[in-house]
Formats: sequence, structure tokens, C-alpha cells
Amino acid sequence: MRITEVKYQQSLADVAIQHYGDVMGVYWLVEDNNLRSVVDVIEHGKKLIIREQYLNKRVAEELKLKDVATMDTPCEPVGIGFEQVGVLKII
Repeated sequence: MRITEVKYQQSLADVAIQHYGDVMGVYWLVEDNNLRSVVDVIEHGKKLIIREQYLNKRVAEELKLKDVATMDTPCEPVGIGFEQVGVLKII
């Protein structure tokens, strides 16, 4: 196992995708780091234990090459209440 430090605005999902190549890695993070749930908010600078396994090695290696952790700029909220899905426009 190795240790990683959480970067600014990084979520458990970000860490899971970056190190394991799949968001399902959040379950490993919760288990290995004695967290309470997959939606725990983690502060930047926190140290997390990372397994030496991958769920999708290709994705994890690609992200490692690009040194991608989180978005540099904030994004607009997307989801229910912010986006209309399946809206049919009649002209």
C-alpha cells in the first residue's frame, strides 16, 4: 500500500478514479481509511492509504501521465434543477 495526499477540492471519487481507474474504488478508500461512507467530505492535505491494485489500470495510468486530479476551474452545477433532460422543442 502507498499513501497519497488529497489535493484542493478533490473528492473521494476523484481519488478513486485517479488511483484505481474507476469510481468504484471509493469503496476501497472507505474501507482502507476507516471512513464512514462513500460521500464523506475529505479535506485537502489529508493522507489516504492507496492499494497497489487497479480496477481499470489503463484509465489510472492515463491520468497519471496527464497529472490530472481535479478541475482547475469551478464548473456549473449539473443535475436535477439545473438541466432539462429530454426536452422536445416544437418549431
